[in-house]
Amino acid sequence: MNAQTVGWLVFLTLIQNFSFGEISPFNIEQHKLNATEATEGSCIEIKCTVTRSLTDVGASWFWLKDAKYIDADKDYTGTVIYSTDQSQRPVSPDFKDRVKYIGYSLLKWKNDLCSILICNLKKSDSGPYSFRYVGQGDRKWITQKNVTLTVTENPCLITFNKPSVIKESDNVELTCSTLSSCPSNPQIEDLTQLTSTRVSDTQQHNETPKSTRVSFQARWQDDGKMFSCQTQDNKDKYLIRNISITVEYAPKEIEAKISSDSVKEGESVTLTCSAKGRPVPTFTWFNNGHKQFSEAKWLITSVNELQTGNYSCEARNQHGYITSNPVVIDVKYPPHVEIMKTPPDSTVEQGDKMTLTCSVTRSNPRSVTYTWLKDGKQICHQSICTQRIYTVDRIEPEDRGSYTCKASNAVGFRTSEPLTVDVQYGPRNTAIANKESLKVKVGQSLTLTCNTDANPAPQSYSWGSENKNKQQTFTTTKENFLQLNNVQRADEACYTCNASNAISRGHDSERACIHVLYPPTEPRLSMDAEVTEGQRVIISCTVESFPTSDLSLTWSTGSNPRPVTLLSRWQSDNTLQHIFNVNSSDAGFYKCSATNSEGSNSKQRELVVKCE
Repeated sequence: MNAQTVGWLVFLTLIQNFSFGEISPFNIEQHKLNATEATEGSCIEIKCTVTRSLTDVGASWFWLKDAKYIDADKDYTGTVIYSTDQSQRPVSPDFKDRVKYIGYSLLKWKNDLCSILICNLKKSDSGPYSFRYVGQGDRKWITQKNVTLTVTENPCLITFNKPSVIKESDNVELTCSTLSSCPSNPQIEDLTQLTSTRVSDTQQHNETPKSTRVSFQARWQDDGKMFSCQTQDNKDKYLIRNISITVEYAPKEIEAKISSDSVKEGESVTLTCSAKGRPVPTFTWFNNGHKQFSEAKWLITSVNELQTGNYSCEARNQHGYITSNPVVIDVKYPPHVEIMKTPPDSTVEQGDKMTLTCSVTRSNPRSVTYTWLKDGKQICHQSICTQRIYTVDRIEPEDRGSYTCKASNAVGFRTSEPLTVDVQYGPRNTAIANKESLKVKVGQSLTLTCNTDANPAPQSYSWGSENKNKQQTFTTTKENFLQLNNVQRADEACYTCNASNAISRGHDSERACIHVLYPPTEPRLSMDAEVTEGQRVIISCTVESFPTSDLSLTWSTGSNPRPVTLLSRWQSDNTLQHIFNVNSSDAGFYKCSATNSEGSNSKQRELVVKCE
């Protein structure tokens, strides 16, 4: 039986732990009925199986060498070669890195394994081994009979040491040795399949100990290469010794990559740099010679137009550095735009020519379309609203406002800062406010207001008035109002106004006539004082007033006047007339009364009727 199998295991039974009256669920496979022997330097596997399910929470298990039961501790002690709980039972340093657990970590299901593999056996490893399980409460088991291992001396034990770190182009010498009593010579083999090492010298020495030496000049491609050494007749895989060499070299085969050659502003882009080197190189990204980032992978989460350019990475270690190929970040972004005005002043006069130019300072892609807006609304004047240049041949006051230009490309658009155009013009649309209802009572005040549209504001206002007698007067004010104090009837007139600014003098406004409110004057009562019975009599009453008065005529012979029945009457504004044929009963006093909103007045005369 060879060393690759577990032919050395003896019959082993597990003790039945009497906790809960259960039989141990662990079983070690039986191979021999005698003690186990193994060869120095080889490996041995102890196979252990779980015969039923275990559900202990927090259980631990371990393998012991030279286990002994201590009554005082009610537990087993010994050299721990493997442990699932090293805080409680740490592994002995002598077995550290030589014991591999090849079972399951939970020990939960039937037919799970709890096996171990012990490698690089030493003669001191000889002795008894056992498995121990500690679960909840009293659920504890250990193998009843130990597995006794005897490690015998191996005259063909291989000594194959890993050389110290070497540098590219250094001479490397690998030596593999055995004892002189070994019947076979050691052999060194390059296990690397991709590229073979250029061996310059291979020597075998049969002195004590036997050894084989291989020498070669190290290349950077040799870094990490595996070499094996074994005796010529060896059939035990565990007696093969493998080493790898570490070759330090300056960075090689550098390559820079970009996730996308073209990205839109605000999108993410990733730059990746790779290179070989020992020690592992550090990476630095540069843009136009300026250091930008210090890792192999650079994620720019939101790229902007200023990051457009050529990028390269540098790989560096203690042996040198190398620079990569350039990669280009081409950031696509909307146009940057501004407005240029001719003439450059923001103020223009009515009638002038104005030219606005939409200037794109930078854009990617460069193909751009234009849209003009005034006060936020698109302009389509003279079908040039989509041209780069917007021209107004004769500017009018309506052209004043805030102008912006929107420039668009395939990525998006940007709008310029607004340009305010101030159009200056002379006064226009001049009018007196409330010209249809300018009424004032005698003795009160009246303010006339002159409204006009002008830029800049008017510097002065001129007022003209014309009364009923066609007499004209003129007054100039700095303000846009004219104050009339203690108004009298003589102030009734029709007024006009105009305004003047630095540009021009405006046109006169339409006439606005003021009306003075006053009570009726004393009526002018016209009638014959003495008439003959049967004679035709005309009584006429006239007053002056504003507004028009209501006129009435009453007759009385004493203190009790009564209205006159006007059989034949003619009445117009502020005039009343009564025509009748008189008889003796019509004699008496006739009174004319006038009344309006401002007051009243009356006049009385006597009529004498004579008989024929």
